[in-house]
Amino acid sequence: MDDNYRMFSKFGPNSGSSEGLPKIVRHDLGIWYQVRNKISENNKKIEYLIKENMTAIPFEFRPAFIQWLDHIDAFNAHIIDDKADYSRNQFPRDISAIISRHA
Repeated sequence: MDDNYRMFSKFGPNSGSSEGLPKIVRHDLGIWYQVRNKISENNKKIEYLIKENMTAIPFEFRPAFIQWLDHIDAFNAHIIDDKADYSRNQFPRDISAIISRHA
């Protein structure tokens, strides 16, 4: 999860080039096209872990994990077709807090 965040925030199309800088729109997406495949590989592992352990996730947190699965599906669709809009399926921000509190 942390590795995905690092790659997305450093190389994503709407990212800042370093911490503290305003977000920029990248026009040279060569690195992004490479690292998004790594994100997708990580997402496959994350998806497997979520699905295999869903019953161990407290009921109150399951909606956030389901949103995470939706995000993974939408991101994969975007990799297949750049025109696929995954803006309505963004990474659920509360996941990081849930995991850090219960790890």
